[in-house]
Amino acid sequence: MRTTLIARTKWIKAIIIGVAAILFFVMTTGLSDFHNFLEERGLQTIVTHLDVEKQTSVIRYIQREMIFFGVASILAGIVLPLRMIISLWRMRNRGTV
Repeated sequence: MRTTLIARTKWIKAIIIGVAAILFFVMTTGLSDFHNFLEERGLQTIVTHLDVEKQTSVIRYIQREMIFFGVASILAGIVLPLRMIISLWRMRNRGTV
C-alpha cells in the first residue's frame, strides 16, 4: 500500500493512534453496558411483540452478534494502533520521515 495517502503521512497515523485509543475505551464501555443491560432488563423487553419461539431465537441471535462484533471491534482497536506504530517505526528507520 505504498501509494495510499496514509502510507506517507505520519501525522495521519498519529491521529489514527489517538482516535483508536479513545475508541477502544468507548467500545469496551459499550460492550460492558450491553452486558449490564442483559443482566438487568434482558432482551425480552425488545422482542415482546414476537411469539415465544421466535423470541428465543431472536434473543440468541442479538446476543451472539453483539458480543461477536463488540469483541471484534475491541480487538481491532488494539491491533490498529499497534500496526500504525510499527509503520511509523519503519518509516523512521528507512529515513522517509
